[in-house]
Amino acid sequence: MSQHELGESLAVTTQDIDIEMLPAMAAPTASTVNGTGSGKAEVGKPRLIITQMVLENFKSYAGRQVIGPFHR
Repeated sequence: MSQHELGESLAVTTQDIDIEMLPAMAAPTASTVNGTGSGKAEVGKPRLIITQMVLENFKSYAGRQVIGPFHR
């Protein structure tokens, strides 16, 4: 399949979507958003915790910029 054909097959316009046919989605609860819900957490799975970031030549900041530490 050529890239042109792929682009045509993926092209979607707003006229192609009937909003009434979309499934109704409930708003998340406050406990889910805040992370205090009773969701089942995977025990023993390590979490990535970013403590600081070191940026070099990031956007308009020339040189090395250290951001952080990030903690509560």
